[in-house]
Amino acid sequence: MNFATALLPLSKNVSAMKSETSIEDDSGFTASEILYHKLQISVSPDLAFTYSYLNGSGVFWNYDGIDDFLGALRISPAPLVPDAGLYGVANSAPNVVVKHKCYVVIELHGAANLRFRSGQPAIKMGDDYGHLHYCSLVHVDTTWEHHPTVAPDDDEPCYLAYFGINDPIPESGHQLYYLYFQFDQSGDVILAMIDPAIKNRGGDDRMVQRARDAVRRKRSGREAGDKRPSA
Repeated sequence: MNFATALLPLSKNVSAMKSETSIEDDSGFTASEILYHKLQISVSPDLAFTYSYLNGSGVFWNYDGIDDFLGALRISPAPLVPDAGLYGVANSAPNVVVKHKCYVVIELHGAANLRFRSGQPAIKMGDDYGHLHYCSLVHVDTTWEHHPTVAPDDDEPCYLAYFGINDPIPESGHQLYYLYFQFDQSGDVILAMIDPAIKNRGGDDRMVQRARDAVRRKRSGREAGDKRPSA
């Protein structure tokens, strides 16, 4: 197969690529909030891209960390139902909006053989935003094996990747990131990059906190029911 490169910036500041920064590992990172993005990327014959988040995308609070969530995602016979919709407006794809310490999960859908670019990180930051502010990038291949830091070769394609965010900065902080992927078109492998934003909306959000508490109470009630002795 032939290889071609498509640089498809969403912003006009392509020069920001000169300061791209790898996401560092943090083995101690954990978070109970999971933002699940089922990112649909549609490609026209002339390489015009459109983006959307598919149904099933949303915020999950009902799992004991990322491994518990991925385990449910793997074995569930039906799409998982989020506890809340993604933050921000419905048509914000491929931007990511965050409010709390969380895991961001991105799952690719769409173009022919669409997958994260092999042999390199799926995601890099547009600049150095501070030590371990963004951390622990992991790629998950079709056998559900995990590949930290760098996506594996083509014989183990990855459609899903996740990373952690420590304590989003206050309202209105936009931080550039780069998403690297590839797909097949007319016998060629197209290597592509886009540069969406992570929109930080950190701060006090009482509505979100009440919703999270309600989910936890519901979950605690179910667990108590499971432990109740039968008559």
